[in-house]
Amino acid sequence: MQKNKIFLEGIKQFDLFAQPLQLLVDKKVYHQTLYGSFLTLLLLALFSNLFYQKLVTLFDKSNPSSLSSEIYHSQPELYTLTPFNFTMTMAFQNSTYNTYIDESVYVVNAYLVKKIVKESNGQKIDVFEKQELPLVECNQNLIQQEELKEYFSHIDLPNNYCIDWNQIPNIQIQGTFDAPKFEFIAMQINTCTEQTQKSKPCKSQKEIEEKLKQNYFSFQISSYTTNLKNPNSPYQPKGQDLFTTISNNIYKEISIYLEPLTTITDVGLIQTDLEYEKTLRYGRHTEMLDLNQSDLIMSVIIRLDTTEYIDYRTYPKIQEILAELGGLWQVLFCLFYIISKPINKISLLLELINSLYEYQDVQQQEEDSSLNKNEKPGSPLQRQIEQVQIYNEQIVTNKTLSIKDNICKNQDLKDKSFKTILQTYVLYIQKTLFRKNKKYKFGYLNAFQALRCIVTKDDENIIKFREAHQEISSQLNVFNILKRLQDVEKLKHILFNDNQLILFEKSKNILQKAQSFDVKQNSDQQIKQQGMTQDAILHILSDQNNEINQKLVASIDVTVSNLLRKCKQENLEKSEKN
Repeated sequence: MQKNKIFLEGIKQFDLFAQPLQLLVDKKVYHQTLYGSFLTLLLLALFSNLFYQKLVTLFDKSNPSSLSSEIYHSQPELYTLTPFNFTMTMAFQNSTYNTYIDESVYVVNAYLVKKIVKESNGQKIDVFEKQELPLVECNQNLIQQEELKEYFSHIDLPNNYCIDWNQIPNIQIQGTFDAPKFEFIAMQINTCTEQTQKSKPCKSQKEIEEKLKQNYFSFQISSYTTNLKNPNSPYQPKGQDLFTTISNNIYKEISIYLEPLTTITDVGLIQTDLEYEKTLRYGRHTEMLDLNQSDLIMSVIIRLDTTEYIDYRTYPKIQEILAELGGLWQVLFCLFYIISKPINKISLLLELINSLYEYQDVQQQEEDSSLNKNEKPGSPLQRQIEQVQIYNEQIVTNKTLSIKDNICKNQDLKDKSFKTILQTYVLYIQKTLFRKNKKYKFGYLNAFQALRCIVTKDDENIIKFREAHQEISSQLNVFNILKRLQDVEKLKHILFNDNQLILFEKSKNILQKAQSFDVKQNSDQQIKQQGMTQDAILHILSDQNNEINQKLVASIDVTVSNLLRKCKQENLEKSEKN
């Protein structure tokens, strides 16, 4: 059993949730104030507002954390263009800035070019394969990106070329010119000749030159802007315009680079759950000129850029919100604690002073001083004793009575005088104990003035407050408390003999039954308390054979102690004579 007990006591040492022992002040663990309650409610309201905002942010996903980076690719990956993510229109503009399609003047051919590397005799040869892309006059049905219909509605669609998505489902592009795999879109614009003409016969060379004078090339392509705050889709479609001059005497090659965009989204509430979204947007374009005259007026190449833009966005997770709220709570709690600490400390000090200390009224002190001036020194009990002694002397001088009658009368008079002294002493003690002292109610203004928070002239209240403050500070000092406990131990050895001390140490605490009393008025309680005190005094005075009672009476009033000692001595002398 002893080993098990030691083992269990050792296990208890690891209890991290042990309840500390606390001292109570007026049956309360903490000193609470209205000011502190108001600050607590304000703190809870502020924290609840922050908690609500964090919950809204968690579910509406309107404020993600993002990180952007750029990555270079020597071999960009394959991207698929569809009518839902890629739209293109192109045409010539005349001097009045109106687009037109006239195959008798210029002819447009579009191709999907694929580069393949083949080996022949140990050497690598680049082979380009072309696949024709169908181009038709634009119409609203070919604009299948809903967000761009309004943008393309301002363009004269019938006088512009578009990709015929009804004949080709998608277009794939990838790589760069130096990569092993390279796929891009190439469009060639030639003047109408016998070799390039299509359905319409070509106009004369002079008419073609006159028609192409002061012409422009108009090109529109779909692009995207990035909005990471949009939780549904980070990409918003937009239209991109490109205008440049053209001439049948100058060959111009335009390269349009499409930048790959990637957005990685962590949508997990607790653990990581990544979603990838990819698209292409217009990045830049370059132009090259050749002054050699030929029927090839312009070439437009649509290809991938080597730089990929990656956005990584994350939404707050539950554990992150809880950790952030915990940090905010600690900061706010410390801030409100610093604000409330001085006021609560002063409030506790005021409650202790107003509850434990009282001072005699100045008017009462003046009355006592006036009585002391007019009357003889000494308590009413002393004056009563003097009267009894005078009366006894008169009895002794009476020689007419017989000795026996004189002894009997003296004995009766002494008993009466002793009873009179007891009654007078009881009334005197009651008056002393229940003297109504004026109880000062110090307020916050007195505390601020006494603690030098407000500069003011010291008055009586401030001086009394400082005295009480110093007394409480001294009593609450641990060293003073320990010293008084040591004094109690000393008193035990002084008051008790060895047998009484052993009995006192071995006796167990007596359990008192809890009793409930109705709350009465202050006057009834005072009357009851006075009656209890009177009974206690009578019991102490009646048992003067006990040394402890004698010391207690001597400590209260020396006059009564001397009187009782004198009476006891007279009784002993009387018993010896008899």
